This record gives sequence, structure tokens and C-alpha cells, in this order.
Amino acid sequence: MFSFLEYVFKKNINILILIFILLIFFLLIYFIILILYAHSLSESSSAGKSGGCFPGRSLVRTEDGSTKRLDDVRLGDRIAAVDSHGDVVYSEVIAFLDRSPSEKRQFIRLTTKSGRVLTLTPAHLVPMESGSVFAANVQPGDKILVNDADAASAKNEVDSRLRWDSVNETKLVIEEGVYAPLTMEGNLFVDDVVASCYAIVNSQSLAHYSFLPLRIWHSVTSFFLQRLDDVKHFATRHNDVFRTESTMRGEQEGIHWYASVLYSLSFYVLPSKMIYN
Repeated sequence: MFSFLEYVFKKNINILILIFILLIFFLLIYFIILILYAHSLSESSSAGKSGGCFPGRSLVRTEDGSTKRLDDVRLGDRIAAVDSHGDVVYSEVIAFLDRSPSEKRQFIRLTTKSGRVLTLTPAHLVPMESGSVFAANVQPGDKILVNDADAASAKNEVDSRLRWDSVNETKLVIEEGVYAPLTMEGNLFVDDVVASCYAIVNSQSLAHYSFLPLRIWHSVTSFFLQRLDDVKHFATRHNDVFRTESTMRGEQEGIHWYASVLYSLSFYVLPSKMIYN
């Protein structure tokens, strides 16, 4: 399928550019409808102003095996996550649902029996043995998913084995720096503990499906931009522009508009028991 697309691209570049423009047009229309429909809701709903995040000092694992603080993560970085089959993979960061480096916020610190510590906001989803729950509802004795990294830590890498680890303590803390990276998989390892990328709604699958348009937008634009880079006329000039734009988007602060809209709409279309209060 990929080779066929390559062939079509080389032979019909004008047609593909037209298709690309039409896809962008329809996605923009979709996004504009969401914004217009939810504008008044976003102004009055606190859900659009707070969500699920991690402190900037939390660590993630990158594709080269090293650790990186969340406040150093940028768009396009590939960080450790878990795929739909339960395997450890490195998933691309495609957006920041929240990014506020100087903001101080209340977090919940979960400490496990083996000494692993996960710090995240109360409304953030945590995968547990019984299903995903809000961090505020995690209790001592509950089991969360961690990297079985005793051997892997010595190699400075994420091991492919995961296990359930009992929570020993939950504690409210104040931390500076608010970061919520969104990966293609919808989850990530934070300090060697598996955490969701989502918050506010207590369903990992529903939240992941809700962000499907954002993942489609990223995949479509990435595909065509990569193909354009193969054309000598666009390669150097467009590559530099794309990298600059990506860096600028990665530096933007505050709640991502798409997340704000979805969180605001959730209060009107979902049962109250699914929403974090």
C-alpha cells in the first residue's frame, strides 16, 4: 500500500496536493464547528481551564534509552508508552494538552510498594487492575501498572515486562510546572509508571476515540509533508519551516484548544458519574 502511494505521488503530485488541501479543508471545518458550538460552554466551564497533568520534573524515557524531564520534552519526541497489545513501544508526542511551566498546581503523589512514585493531578486517569480511575480515587492497596525495570534501570532503558504494583501511600502536594503530553498511543510512562494522557472523563477508550481527529490530522499532515520533502523543490525550504513551526507549537503555553472544547462538551453529553467533579 505504501509503495503504491509513493508511485501515485510521483506520477500525480498535483492531484495529491489537491486531495491534501481538501482533507485540510474538511478537518478545518470540523474543528471550526467544534469551536463555534462550544465557545460559550468553554467560557463558563471549569473543565476547559483545568485537566490532567504531570509536574515538569517528572521523567519519561526516550527512544535512545535516556531519561528526559517533561519540561524538556518537545513535539516529535518519541517516548515510552504501551500499545493496544500491552507491549512497550516508543510513541510520538503529537501535542501538549496543557503546558504551563510557571504554574503551581495541586497534585497527588502515589507511592507504590516497590518505591515507584507517580505524581499527577487529581482529575488525571490512572490505569489500574480494575480499570482506569481518577488519580483522586486511588486508594492504598490499589494496583497500578509499572515497568519491571530492576534489571532494565541498570541498562538505562525501559524493559518490556510490566507488572501490577500496590499503592502504599497517596499524598496531596504542590508542584510547579504543568505538562500534559499527548502521544499517539494515548498513554505514557512517567517515572516508570504507566499513566493515561487523558483526564476529566473516566473512560480511557472514550477519551482516546475523542482525540481521533487530532491523530488523523497529525498523520495526514506528517505523511504529505514527508512526501513533499522527497521532492527537491520543497526539501530544504519546507523542512526548515516545518521544524520551526513544530518548535513554536511545542513552546505554546496553556490548555490545548481541542482539549478545552472536548472537556467543556463532556458536561453536556455524558452522564455526570463519568465526569470528574
